[in-house]
Amino acid sequence: MDNFETEERTDGGGTEEITCEKCALLRFFTYERVLLYVTIFFAVWFIGSVIFGATNSLHHRYTDAQANLVVSQNFRIAFILLIPYVCEKLFGLRIDLKILIFFYLFGFVSTVVGETFTVYYRVELFDKILHGISGFIALYISYGFVYVALKNGTGKHNFIVSVLLGLVIALGIAALWEMIEFTYDLIFGTNMQKIIPPELFNGGDSFADLNGTDQQIADFFRKPEGYKYALMDSMWDMLVAFITSVVFAVVMIIIKAVKKDAFENCVVYNADLKMKLIKDRRKKAEKSADDE
Repeated sequence: MDNFETEERTDGGGTEEITCEKCALLRFFTYERVLLYVTIFFAVWFIGSVIFGATNSLHHRYTDAQANLVVSQNFRIAFILLIPYVCEKLFGLRIDLKILIFFYLFGFVSTVVGETFTVYYRVELFDKILHGISGFIALYISYGFVYVALKNGTGKHNFIVSVLLGLVIALGIAALWEMIEFTYDLIFGTNMQKIIPPELFNGGDSFADLNGTDQQIADFFRKPEGYKYALMDSMWDMLVAFITSVVFAVVMIIIKAVKKDAFENCVVYNADLKMKLIKDRRKKAEKSADDE
């Protein structure tokens, strides 16, 4: 068979004619293979950043507080790479590959670019842009899980209800993240919340005194933008995520009204895979019982 021969593929009720060359690409770039390659790529960056932060005493790139943040943030965000494997192995769920890659890229930008390369402290709107993007990601993935749960749990799959519940979950995630940042800064003296003003930045140690003279500090906190600085930062983070989530929810509803099959495969429940997982667990349990 040469590259001009074709075969038919049925996908979602339609039949698509694809060339042999395209077939070979599809067979090579399977979901599992692409996910593995992407996972390895981002894992290298996250692990490399953890090592770079942990060896700060050798290169003195950061203050101790920032080095701690680089290590902890990259180590923690690396666990997002396990999410698709956990969803598939435990629940028979597959998250759309495109949104997964976008999610990984978001984690990469927020930790490797933001913390490891300290872009948070050099680009004023960097943090707010990321919070805005997080609102979109949280809504889309939350919607996907709610949609598939309703569809397979009750047999009904109301799109508007799924979007609204996804919106509520996304807002909860935004608030929860601010609490995580606050708790981490409170315990470890880091600057996850970015509450230290750039004018008085001390290297990111929220246990240490601010840079600047007493007069400069007093002048800063005498003004409304000073004494409201920390509160405004946290509230703007949640507000930006909220606005982004609401805007994207409206966009999703509009797109769905025009294209009826939009957003159907954000998260997919594979019943065959789930049954296989159940059977595998039963076989292991029976084998263990026989061994005993």
